[in-house]
Amino acid sequence: MGSSIKLIALSILIILLCVSCGSYNYFTTKFSHSSLDVGDNFESIIDRFGKPYSTDCYLDKSDTLKVLSYKEIMAHGYILKTRLYFKNSILFKIEQSEYYPSDIILKEIK
Repeated sequence: MGSSIKLIALSILIILLCVSCGSYNYFTTKFSHSSLDVGDNFESIIDRFGKPYSTDCYLDKSDTLKVLSYKEIMAHGYILKTRLYFKNSILFKIEQSEYYPSDIILKEIK
């Protein structure tokens, strides 16, 4: 009887460990400020984080401005939107915002 209780307790511990490790990614972003720095170049960002869901490009006098937009699904269904701003292929601004998808759906219905 004692060994079956130990086996059950060990099984529960292993399941909890696996579940907690699997959900860790939902509470962190791949765009933490430790992985991004102002001054990084455009190509290195694309190499590290892949193709964004949206890219915008502008000309301002003699400067080329680009904005890369990425989205990540976070804990509890929130979506984190990260925008990376480049001037002449150099990162100069990082902007993040989060929203819950139902907020957007409700605005579109009204």
